[in-house]
Formats: sequence, structure tokens, C-alpha cells
Amino acid sequence: MTTQAFPIESINACPICQHPEAQFVAHYPEPHLEIGVTLNQCLGCSVVYQNPRLSLAGIHMLEDQSDVYEYDAEQQAQAVDDRDEIIAWLETMTDLKPRSILDVGCNRGYLLAAAARRGWRPSGVELSLVSAAAARERFGFPIYPNLEALPEGQLYDLITCWHVVEHLHQPVQMLQQLYDLLTPDGVLAIQVPAYSFADEYLRRGHGLHIFCASHPVHYTAATLTMVLEKAGFEVLYSDESAEYLFLTIYAAKPSRNAHHRHNAELQAQLEQTSQKLAWFEADHAEIAKQLQSMNQYIRRLEATLEVKNQYLEHLEQRLNAVNNGRAMRMLNKLKRS
Repeated sequence: MTTQAFPIESINACPICQHPEAQFVAHYPEPHLEIGVTLNQCLGCSVVYQNPRLSLAGIHMLEDQSDVYEYDAEQQAQAVDDRDEIIAWLETMTDLKPRSILDVGCNRGYLLAAAARRGWRPSGVELSLVSAAAARERFGFPIYPNLEALPEGQLYDLITCWHVVEHLHQPVQMLQQLYDLLTPDGVLAIQVPAYSFADEYLRRGHGLHIFCASHPVHYTAATLTMVLEKAGFEVLYSDESAEYLFLTIYAAKPSRNAHHRHNAELQAQLEQTSQKLAWFEADHAEIAKQLQSMNQYIRRLEATLEVKNQYLEHLEQRLNAVNNGRAMRMLNKLKRS
């Protein structure tokens, strides 16, 4: 990457909440900035941000010169394979089926290629003209220069921002735009370097992976959740990986969460009803078993009564025979007399 003077700017307030006061956190050398990187923490919302920082023009210049994702054919294939796991995990965690996906900050299109392979309809946004051209040439996907250039009225079921939000000067405003581009049941997926592991980045010798000129804002799970809520989102899932040192958050519109909560309540009611039905069926089975036993007992009683009646009938016949014999003897006796 060519080193040159990049335009910088100073800001007078927090880029998230516009609070005017902040306290110094740390200073780190940076190969693309002679002044290095100076971090401050907002006294209003606790977000850590650079001041001074690269201007937007400076970030674009730096990104256009980046060779981070300039892979050969074998490396490109591996990059797509690696990102297939990301899409698969997203599908599992969000219950989304392959429909439309917008990758904001799609770089050279590897995540979109993995999504397309799984049946998604891909579109991308990439500010870097160099990266966007490489993605179009390699994969042929529609890649737009900014959100305003997207087809009017188009909504997306999944919007991904993989290592993008930490590059933004005005994250709340852009996230509000993404909110309007999301379907009612859609999901926004974000991954950034986790500032909670800042010391671990340094310990591993990877300080430039987080404290670099193109990262004007740094996030913990709490501060990124706050930023998403400012934009209108509700967080579905949040994970700070101590292994990879990344923060991953999935968010959605409150209507999606309300819909899923309603579905969960209906499911719980269905399970309760099914349980009650199972109990009823168990009780019914026990009653049926008791009725069967009673019927068998009645049949035995009836059989016993049948035997008893036959015996009584036999006795009656004998008594009649005896009585008839006595009567005949009496008549004969009368005749002889």
C-alpha cells in the first residue's frame, strides 16, 4: 500500500450523541498518519472515538489503496468458502430463508458470492471504486456506490455490514437508512472489532487490526447496542468472541421481534393445550380401562346369574315333579278308599 499524506479533521463533539466533552484514552502510532491515532471516550455515551480523524475523503483514499483482499484464484475460492459458514450461521440463528441480501461495504464481493451459492439474491454497496470494480468483474453482482443509488423501493431480507460500522463517521444516520431498507421481518447483521478486547489485540501483536486510521469509532456490545437502538433497532443476538476478538450483533425492527414474540406466545399456548390434551387422553385412557374392567365384571355377574337362574329352574322342575308325585299318591289313596 502506498503511504502518503491523508486529509484529517478534528471534531468538536461525539459522533454518536454529540456530547461536547470527552476524556483521553490512549495514543497509538499508525503508519498512514504521522500524528498517529488518538482515542477519546465520550463522557455522554461512553463511545470511544478518534479525534482528530481521517476525513471521509481520506478514508476513501486509504480504502482505494488497500490490498488486503487482493487474492489469487485459490485464495478467492477459500474466501468464499469461509464466508459460506457466516451465511449458514446467520440462517440458523435468524430462521431466515434465502431471499434478498444487501452487503454494505461488500469490498470484493466474497460474502455475496457465498450467499449466492446458498440461493440468496445478492446486491452490494461499496464506496471504494477499486473494490467495487473488482467485485463486478469477478462475480457479476450489482454493486452500487452508495445507499442512495439502490433501486427505489427495494427492500432486503438480510443486510450485512461485516467490518463496516467501525469505518463510519455518522453510524446512527447510516443505520437509520438501513432500517428503512429492511423488510418488516428482515435482519441486520453486523460484525466489528471488539473494543472490549483492546488489550488482547495488543498482546497478540495485532494492534493495527483495531487501532488503525480507518476506524474512527470503536464499539463494545453495550455501545453498539445503544447505537442500534438510536437507529430504531432491537438487538436479537450479541456475541463478543474472545477467540477471534470480534463483536457480532444481529438486530431487527421491533415489529419483527413483536411478531416473533407473538408467535412464541402462540407456540407456548399450543404446547400447554397439547399438554392438557395429553393429560385428558391419559385420564380418558384410565377411565376407559376402568370401564372395561367394570364391563368384564358385569359380564361375569350376568354369567353367574344365568347359571343361578338355570339352577333355580332345575329346582323348580324337581319341586314340581315332587309335588306332582305327592298329588298322584293322594288321589290313588282316595280311590282305594
